[in-house]
Amino acid sequence: MREDGKTRAVRVLIYLYENTDEEHYATIKMISDHLASLGMPADRRTIGEDIEALRAAGIDISCERSTQNRFRLASRSFTVTELKLLIDAVQSSKFIGYEDCRILIEKLASLAVRSQSSKLRRRLYFRERPKAGSKDLFRTLDLVWRAYSEGVAVSFKYFTFDSGKRRVYKHSGATYMLSVYSMIWNNDSYYVVGYDEKHRGVTTFRLDRMGEVTLTDTPARKAPAGFTEQRYMKGGVFDMYDGHEYDAAFMCRGEAMDAVIDKFGKDADTTPCGRDKFILRARVSASPTLYGWLFTFTDLITLISPSALAKDYSAYMRGALASLREGRKIRQRRTDI
Repeated sequence: MREDGKTRAVRVLIYLYENTDEEHYATIKMISDHLASLGMPADRRTIGEDIEALRAAGIDISCERSTQNRFRLASRSFTVTELKLLIDAVQSSKFIGYEDCRILIEKLASLAVRSQSSKLRRRLYFRERPKAGSKDLFRTLDLVWRAYSEGVAVSFKYFTFDSGKRRVYKHSGATYMLSVYSMIWNNDSYYVVGYDEKHRGVTTFRLDRMGEVTLTDTPARKAPAGFTEQRYMKGGVFDMYDGHEYDAAFMCRGEAMDAVIDKFGKDADTTPCGRDKFILRARVSASPTLYGWLFTFTDLITLISPSALAKDYSAYMRGALASLREGRKIRQRRTDI
């Protein structure tokens, strides 16, 4: 082909990418009209040659033969349904901020044909739900991933928020040094799992609570033998809260099975016990999220062992009750004013 023919073939490919999929085809006339609008007139024969050249180069272009042959790009990275699913996942995530969310959805929508792309962009709305995404999220994620890929440790400061929504760095702004083993998306938050030099053990940090992240030259510690995300998740971390680990048993009513499977998976260790009851055995960590989960299913799930965990749970509930009583006192004082 002539040099302008190479450019024309690229334009034909771009047109097919932007306008055709399993439901949308393009005829030679449609392609010809598009090229003419770009100042590149071409007849049926030359466009046909361009398409054959693209096919010869490995581009998967399908042809439906009829009075007017119809062409489409047969292989796309994502179907429209898959893109809808990804867009909904991005949009519903609270750790991705509004602006980053908008940018990601725009990029995902651009992967569909134009007629569908506009519809996908219309899915860009924000429900009345909190979004706690950090403006440094992508940079932090990139640095953590590079540390993992390059086998070096990452340094950072870890923070929470005070009553004025200001950052408060833990341990007076001390620097953490972490060998990254894994990154886990759990309970609508992103977590980094690795060996923390300060605590001298494997621990978990929320990605959006990591500040002043820096890639170091320090070689990362190797993960313990047999470490996997699945084993770590099953080994005691309940919704990413580290706490003392227990091999616990729970008496559950039959109606609780959905909740048990949602939390521990279909491979949860359950044993039938009497009529419409079962015993759940699981390794869990003592944590507020465990106790909150148990309280949600108070009439369906009962902690039966070990006694140490039961005592800790009882103490937690007494603290919750004391908080309610304090709230009542405050309300009474306000009434008296």
